[in-house]
Amino acid sequence: MPYVCHQCWKAMNQLGNFKRHQLTHTGERPHVCPYFGKVFALKGKLNEHERMHVRNPYYCMDCKIAFKCKQDFERHLLAHTVGNLHICELCSKAFLCKGNLNMHMITHSGIRPNLCKFCSKAYKHKQGLKRHLENRCGSSPSNASRTLIWRPLPDFM
Repeated sequence: MPYVCHQCWKAMNQLGNFKRHQLTHTGERPHVCPYFGKVFALKGKLNEHERMHVRNPYYCMDCKIAFKCKQDFERHLLAHTVGNLHICELCSKAFLCKGNLNMHMITHSGIRPNLCKFCSKAYKHKQGLKRHLENRCGSSPSNASRTLIWRPLPDFM
């Protein structure tokens, strides 16, 4: 005997499916995350969410970002201390390390100092060129470091 929802007239064959469906109309969220109190209508969604806590046990309550590594999490927490940040004057993006800010400044310059010696395609960052060499120009990752061509960068700071 099918179970029929009297709000949307959807029919289900199993009582469990019918009860879960009812939650879509009531807004009830009876399943609570024991770590941070996030609520879920379905137990399966809570279980899926809890696996995130196991895989990424360090969680920033301000940003809602989870980290696997304690060191990465602690470095992230420093970002909430404004005095420790290096701010890009062009876009206001913040960095913990001045070196990361300097690398970021390349994105604003339009300069592409990393050239592929096979096709002359240019990249802003060394990693972009390495990816290109691995995927497009047929070089193996071990050869990628030997195929980098560098152009001098302007002084940003």
